[in-house]
Amino acid sequence: MDETTRRTAVLSIGSALLLSGCSDAVDSDDGDGVNGTEGDDGNEADDGNDASGEEPEGNESDSDEDVGETEDVGDDGDTVEADADDKDETTEDDRMSTDEFVTEVAAVYDGEVAAYDEDETHGSLTLVGDADASQLELARDVQDLLAVYSSYVERGDAPTEQLEGAVEADDGQAIGNVTVRTEWVEAYNRGDISEGELRDRVLGTVEP
Repeated sequence: MDETTRRTAVLSIGSALLLSGCSDAVDSDDGDGVNGTEGDDGNEADDGNDASGEEPEGNESDSDEDVGETEDVGDDGDTVEADADDKDETTEDDRMSTDEFVTEVAAVYDGEVAAYDEDETHGSLTLVGDADASQLELARDVQDLLAVYSSYVERGDAPTEQLEGAVEADDGQAIGNVTVRTEWVEAYNRGDISEGELRDRVLGTVEP
């Protein structure tokens, strides 16, 4: 082999080694680029963890709001109970006593209330009236008496069975008697019978 040929062969070998080294460097850079991308993806995953980590904070806020709503309901409950107490007090104040019943009868009756006695089951009312009163006047007096007694049954402690009314003249002579069954008045207060029906039942008990 002459000198020229030998130099050519050496240069060829050197060029091949140089190209091989450059190829390795390029492969190494590509590998680093891929790894760098994977690192970024990993960071994105961390960002995802941060995003999911915010959700419990939102849940805690919702939980606080729920607690606030529950407290509001409790406050409303207290208000309702207070209103119920007020209603009970109003009902108690609106009750009719026995004395008030007698006073109301005297206010609507044209004559005089001579006496009133009652026990748990029976009431006895004595009235001073006109012996010459017409049937129309009698019906009107009964109507007025029933209006007061119906209030007494509804709002007071009226006799549980009946109210007996006796009408006398000024000299004490008996004019007549009438009976009001408490159960009839209770039926009227419930709306089971009409005012006219209640009046007719009571007038049917009139005895001279």
